[in-house]
Amino acid sequence: MLSTLEDTARLSQAAWDGLRAHYEDGQLLELLVLAGWYRTISYLANGLLLEEEPWGTRFPATAPPRE
Repeated sequence: MLSTLEDTARLSQAAWDGLRAHYEDGQLLELLVLAGWYRTISYLANGLLLEEEPWGTRFPATAPPRE
């Protein structure tokens, strides 16, 4: 679901229907805003070549295999 949002900046009708079964409209709006802010901050941090914070938790070098 989020990979679709990440790749196309859209959610399919099926994704919306699935989300609406569990979340209120305000929560769905918050999801979109949160995803947008995360992307914006990532563009800025990466584009400006900002150094990582020494206190920050690191992501694994490679993703673990899916089961």
